[in-house]
Amino acid sequence: MQADARQAVMSSGHWLGVAEVATLSPCTRAKASARTIQWERQGRILAIETEQGHLFPDYGFDPDNGYRPRDLPPSAVPFITRKSGVSRLIDLDGG
Repeated sequence: MQADARQAVMSSGHWLGVAEVATLSPCTRAKASARTIQWERQGRILAIETEQGHLFPDYGFDPDNGYRPRDLPPSAVPFITRKSGVSRLIDLDGG
């Protein structure tokens, strides 16, 4: 069930790695890595842990603001935790 949920989440949108965030935003890969870690810890972006590293949904970034995180609605903040996004989605589904 977890593998099916992970596949459904991964195929439901476009996911960015740190290298892609660095390419889209005006910063180096090292700076993009530090920024995404900081934003994730602050609960400003959702990240999913994969074998390739953390992936971030592209809808979480604002292209009009240098690909910084979009402001999340207050109702979304409790669902962004240190736990992987896929695991959180599975928990919400009762799995």
